[in-house]
Amino acid sequence: MLVLDWIKRHPLRRKHLGWEPYPVSLRTVNLCCIFFNKYRRQTENDPAFHNELWSSIYIQAQWLLKHLETHLLGNHLLENSAALIFAGCCFTGESAEKWYKKGKEIIADQIHEQILSDGMHFERSPMYHLRVTYLLAILLNINRLDLNELVKEPLRKMLTALQYLCHPDEDIALLNDSAFGIYNSPRQLLAYAENLLGSENTVRIKDQSGPFALPEAGYYGFSDRDGTYLVCDAAPIGPDYIPGHAHADMFSFELSLDKHRIIVDSGVYDYEISPTREYCRSTKAHNTVEIDGEDQCEMWAAFRVARRGKPKDVEWKQSEDGFQLSAWLDSYERLKGRPVHSRKFDWHKSGGLTVHDFVNSSCSQNIISRLHLHPDCEIVELKENTALVIYPAGKIMIIFSGNCELAVEDSYYCPEFGVKIPNKALASSCRGSKIETGFQIKKL
Repeated sequence: MLVLDWIKRHPLRRKHLGWEPYPVSLRTVNLCCIFFNKYRRQTENDPAFHNELWSSIYIQAQWLLKHLETHLLGNHLLENSAALIFAGCCFTGESAEKWYKKGKEIIADQIHEQILSDGMHFERSPMYHLRVTYLLAILLNINRLDLNELVKEPLRKMLTALQYLCHPDEDIALLNDSAFGIYNSPRQLLAYAENLLGSENTVRIKDQSGPFALPEAGYYGFSDRDGTYLVCDAAPIGPDYIPGHAHADMFSFELSLDKHRIIVDSGVYDYEISPTREYCRSTKAHNTVEIDGEDQCEMWAAFRVARRGKPKDVEWKQSEDGFQLSAWLDSYERLKGRPVHSRKFDWHKSGGLTVHDFVNSSCSQNIISRLHLHPDCEIVELKENTALVIYPAGKIMIIFSGNCELAVEDSYYCPEFGVKIPNKALASSCRGSKIETGFQIKKL
């Protein structure tokens, strides 16, 4: 059996493969859920396997208790706590009580830190939001009163926020470090949670139309029943002490029309230090303005961010059929001339999306505003400041404003780990110290 093979080949040793706290946590939760819940009867009917498995889980839980990832915090610490809680619930005795008590203590502390008031996970990655929502759901499924009181209401909020972060294809927006197929799909997770909470306690937004806002997270947008979806990023890169899953993507956005993704973010290729990983985190890989070839923030190593900026004076106004969103960004003030980028989104269902960009500096700057097209889109005409783009369900016209030069660049779309799909980006470039530019996307 695979489990026994792992136990035999991976004894506990210092710096031994498989003994980092994060994989220990994931493995412990899975072993407990599978063998002491789903297949509990079969496990208990095989005393030799039961004893071998229990001995391994005991060692892993004891080791994890002494190696909690308090140096990283974030989703890693939540995984640690869930593993201790599950191990503590599967067994009895003094050690099990210690595991459960410590796991619950972490959850009680971190749930208020990591779940924002609008329901978004504070690292602002839809992919990790999926995972943390799942963790709360399986903790609720344990059905212990003290745990239920901690996780039930945050779970409801996270489920609502999750739905606002999904395109009409029912999969997540690829904001920050996000990829498809890593965790349960939003549809699966919502169905599972509704079974736990009861459908009357779960907000369903798929049949609702209009603007939406997750103001503490910094995500704003619009969706309707016809398959239109727009999400705009006016969010900080993440918690100041854990920016590892952040991208230099402030004021970027994603757009779907007729249930087809049109304007896309880069996604994430992998977590290794590689050219593709670096590209996916760069400002160049997102639908926003790049100044003098520099990223909005300094993205270095695999999970590091330096000289970070934040959106300032975020203003949100909504109507029945549209919204306006504006803010300015201070992160480029580190450059010569201390340039400031301001962006205003103006969305109306009948008129499409209009974006106005303003760059002010004490010296001349080169700026490039990019729009990354989904690989299913094709640029069929490009002239002066206008691009005609076809997608599987129709056509759009993109009209750029300002004294800029329009070009097509090669780009990459990374919707899954290890997947790098060539796509095209429209790049509007200009130079000056006081620049007014922008674009309009109209459905034809």
